[in-house]
Amino acid sequence: PIASRVETDISQALSDVPANKDIILVAMHHIFNPDHVIPESKKHVHNPNVILAVDYLFHDGKLLLARSNDNSWYNITKVLGMPHSQISWFKKCRSLVIGRAVLVVVLVAVVLLGATLLGLRLARKL
Repeated sequence: PIASRVETDISQALSDVPANKDIILVAMHHIFNPDHVIPESKKHVHNPNVILAVDYLFHDGKLLLARSNDNSWYNITKVLGMPHSQISWFKKCRSLVIGRAVLVVVLVAVVLLGATLLGLRLARKL
């Protein structure tokens, strides 16, 4: 039942595109789990003008940090013939943000651990 809805939605979306245009179909999947495995939309595409069909995962209006999203981005840039230097900024920025988030989490964990150990020492003295 769900797959038939996807196929219907894809067919409807492609029905208004002129026949002489190449199409990159981007299917957006609203889901909260970045590791969720979704069926590939390209299996439901029967339009010969679709040169690529990719799937993106998003939640709360933002793309998820998911391997499938990275793969989709890579495939789009590959089809468009974009050199690696033009796409590397995306991964660099993402790595920087993720790296800083991990650093913040580690710092918070160290501070909490230090506070806990200090609390234990004070409790032993009392």
